[in-house]
This record gives sequence, C-alpha cells and structure tokens, in this order.
Amino acid sequence: DGVALMDAAKFISQSRRAQVGIGTLIVFIAMVLVAAIAAGVLVDTAGVLQDQAQDTGQQSSAQVTDRLNVISIYGSGINEYDTDADATDGSTGDPRYTTGGSEFTGVEDINFIVKKDPGAGSIQMDKVTLNYLGPEGAEQIVLSDKAVTIDSIDGASNDILSDSSDRAKISVNLNPEAVDTGGTADPDAWSSDVFKPLEPGQTATFEFTTEAGATVSKTVNIPPTTTSNDNNVML
Repeated sequence: DGVALMDAAKFISQSRRAQVGIGTLIVFIAMVLVAAIAAGVLVDTAGVLQDQAQDTGQQSSAQVTDRLNVISIYGSGINEYDTDADATDGSTGDPRYTTGGSEFTGVEDINFIVKKDPGAGSIQMDKVTLNYLGPEGAEQIVLSDKAVTIDSIDGASNDILSDSSDRAKISVNLNPEAVDTGGTADPDAWSSDVFKPLEPGQTATFEFTTEAGATVSKTVNIPPTTTSNDNNVML
C-alpha cells in the first residue's frame, strides 16, 4: 500500500545518506592520515637540514678558528757553504750549491714558535700541511715529513696543541741532503730540488694549513748582515 511504499522510500533515502556520510568520513580520515604523514616527512627533512646546517657551520667555523698562531720565528744552523765538495777552508763542501760564487752563508733551519689561535680546537701538528715558496720554487710537505721536527715547549704532548697555554717549536730543515762527518748519507736524509739554505737577503714564505683547513702564512727575510758567526738570527 501507499504507506509501505513511503516507508521504503524513506528507508532507502536514509541508507543513501548514511552511505554518503560514511564515505565522507573515510575520505576525511584518509586526508588526516596523509596530512600526518606529510607533516612527519617535513619534520624529518627539517631535522636533516638542521643537522647539515650545523655540520656546515662547524666546518666553516673550524676553517676560520682552528689555525696556528705563530708567536716568533728565528733561523739557526747558520753555516758557510762551498760549491767545491773537497773544500778545505772550513766551509761545508756541497756541489749542489752553485749560486754564482764559490762560497755563501746559508741558514739551514727556520724555527717557528707556535700556539693555537684563541677559540681553536685541538690541533694535531703532524697533520698540518706546509706550503713552502722559496728562491728555488715551491714545495708542499706535511709536518710529519723528515724535513720537520716538532718539539714541545710548554704543555703540548704527542704533537697536539690542546690548550691555549700550550707552546711548541716547528723546525723546518732546508738542507735536505745533509751528510754526516764521515761522508755517509744520513738515513734520515731526504731529497728536494726546492729546499736549500737561505742566503742573507733572501726571502721565503711558509704557509701552514691545519687539518680543518685554516691557514696562516709567514714570510721570512734573512737579514743581509747574517754571517756564520751568528748562532741564531731573529726573523
């Protein structure tokens, strides 16, 4: 009858509205889940970017602050050299040295008294790189090379400057093919076409770069009045 038909139609309408409501709820829940996942991804990405930014900032800071501070420089091992290997006049005979004269005065060792810069972290000195530019050309070595001696003066141990009060001496030998008094090659000797004792009036540049990438450069000038009678010469 008519009443039954109306009730059936009403039931169908309510069922359809219920289905639409459930569908809308499902879509809403899905949107919430997608938004939550997206938010999680954004948070993770932000965290990664923040970590990368911090690492980059620390590296940049180290490149600026983790440098050596050179307090003073002096030359030692001042000798007379002769281009005649059989020299008998008391000079050091060495046929490598042909500078236009038979003899010349040379400073073998350049010594740097160093500490770490204010605000710098610990500096492992035997991992520091030295770029040398002298009258004979350029050469790069590491401070663990045979040409270099590192001595602790105050506080530094194991070639590490860890405190602002630590002091050390870096000695760079510029006479690589040294021989002992018996004429036998020194087992610690090394060869170089660039390193050579600096003569009075000559200039050389020493650039020290720490493992972090911080650089300090020093130019030394050998006083024209330097003689072999000088034990040391301030540079």
